Amino acid sequence: MAGSVKLLKLVKLLSLAENHSLSKEECLKHLCVTENEFESICSDLKSLGLGACVSDEKISICHPYEPLDEDLLFRKSKGKGRVCVLPEIDSTNSEILRNIDSYTDGDVLLAEIQTAGRGRRGRKWSSSPGCQVLLSSAAFFDLSLELSALPLAVGLNVAWELEEAGFSGIKVKWPNDLYFENAKIAGILIESIVRHEDVGAVIGIGMNVFPFEDSSLDLQKRKILSLSDINSRKAQRNFVAYTLISAIRQACFIYREDGFAPFREKWSSYDYLFNKRVLVNDDVNKISGICSGIDDNGALLVNADGIMHSVKAGHVEFL
Repeated sequence: MAGSVKLLKLVKLLSLAENHSLSKEECLKHLCVTENEFESICSDLKSLGLGACVSDEKISICHPYEPLDEDLLFRKSKGKGRVCVLPEIDSTNSEILRNIDSYTDGDVLLAEIQTAGRGRRGRKWSSSPGCQVLLSSAAFFDLSLELSALPLAVGLNVAWELEEAGFSGIKVKWPNDLYFENAKIAGILIESIVRHEDVGAVIGIGMNVFPFEDSSLDLQKRKILSLSDINSRKAQRNFVAYTLISAIRQACFIYREDGFAPFREKWSSYDYLFNKRVLVNDDVNKISGICSGIDDNGALLVNADGIMHSVKAGHVEFL
């Protein structure tokens, strides 16, 4: 996305302007860009879920932009930890990993824009200013604790908390995605690093709050949905952000105390893959069959012609 910082500035200007509208001349003056640069920014503006209208005379949006409020998030989020909001960063996960010794349990880093957001298996996580909540949380665990099921625990608790907040129908797609109906609305990436006598887990989540366009998904024939598709009245970025922060902190606390067992009991209610035919690739073997839930340790159970396979990690494709 070209000129992401300038795009964010334009969205903020329009949100504060009367009728959320400015003349082209006013925009050029505030942004200090050339005509060609401005055309590129306007093209990106129209791809956001803000109802943008661009003409030769004026630029307007239907839905104002809601910036993340650091103080509000700190006050509203349950659990202990600091909250920091940055205007732009390459990756919130990468930033915490680079400075892991500066973080304490429950600390959260959010960014309005991620220029190099990452998903699992090296995939890029697309960032769309004003349409998502992008955050990472630091959590620390004893070296002896098995963390392989932590993504499931976090995903389950996030889905449950969002349901309580008014976003019903969200499911967890093993091992780390949240789905609504037939499309992804959030991805979770957990990366760990040994720190002195404990393990630092960096829990990143990218949540779609409002719809936006992403041409890279067109090539993959994938759909994206957002929380506003579930409940437009509740789809407010700060509300979603402190709900996510609270859910992640709580999941880590429970997992640290009792492991995966408390979450295992909830799995069947949120299992997106149950009874679906899939191909699972763990980079060594490929297994195709019917998903039959998970085992007590969070491994995916796949019934391949009567033989039950337990898959601890891998990429899932639908057949």
